[in-house]
Amino acid sequence: MRVLLSLTLLFMILFSAPGQAFTCRVVGGGAIGPGGSLRPVDVSVHLGPVISQGRNLVVNMQQVTCTNDVSSWKDFLTLDGSLALSPTYFSGINAEFNINGSVNNNVTGYEVMSATQRETLPINIVASIILDKNPHRDIVIHQGDVLAQFNFMQSNDQPGCPNCGPYRWRIVAGNDAYYVTTSCTINEGEKMLVNFNDVNPRLINSDPQGSAYQQLQPLRYYCEGSSATQDIEIRLIGTGANFSSRYIATSNPTLGIAMLYNNAVVAPGETFATRIVGGSGSDNVTFALVKAPGSTLQAGPFTGSATLIVSAP
Repeated sequence: MRVLLSLTLLFMILFSAPGQAFTCRVVGGGAIGPGGSLRPVDVSVHLGPVISQGRNLVVNMQQVTCTNDVSSWKDFLTLDGSLALSPTYFSGINAEFNINGSVNNNVTGYEVMSATQRETLPINIVASIILDKNPHRDIVIHQGDVLAQFNFMQSNDQPGCPNCGPYRWRIVAGNDAYYVTTSCTINEGEKMLVNFNDVNPRLINSDPQGSAYQQLQPLRYYCEGSSATQDIEIRLIGTGANFSSRYIATSNPTLGIAMLYNNAVVAPGETFATRIVGGSGSDNVTFALVKAPGSTLQAGPFTGSATLIVSAP
């Protein structure tokens, strides 16, 4: 009986090896499903566009790490085909992939990562779009949209390469995001401060056109290096107020800020149409305080924020 028990334990040990050579996970999230087939696994990532040096960051894959599961193995993750963003959203947009510090590595067979001794390493891939000097449509991404499929091969240094095979990642947006695709600026890219100074809460009503507190703000459009004459759109990006999505939210839940163009409200997420000539143009917009219908405003300071971006029809 004792011999039989020993053999049974040995049998269990031999067959308890991990199902994959390494485990990957999103920082702050769960483990990514194992590879080994052509069927992709979903990788939900956080999006935070950042404009720098003529580029707009789409996704930084360093938020994904992979851990070597067997200390005596050396694991490899290599490209199985060049990387590309989804044409559903990025058609006609020039993309750039910086892999391990270089933009020249986006080729089949390139080693993205190697790990051993139970190392945990980030996936050093940064995907960006190249900004166009002419106005170009902006890109609206919603949570759950598929940004790309990254095709990898996983392998190791063991005889016969156990647990080797394709590893397909479907890159899924974990949050909503707007992507500017042009280097055109509004007011030279400087922050615009709208100061309503001291206000009397009793004089604020629910009608933006008739608001007692309005601020006129000039907008200047400039596309450096461009002589384009064309129609453009200006999009307002911000969080809608609790009581109405037509207005920009403030720190006071019953107070909102309306943006008006030609006396019509432009809600967060919406655009207004205008035009540039020879790469530049200008407009005026008005910001007005509005309150929730039937509410009584409490006195005190408040803040709100939004972003205006240049787009194209």
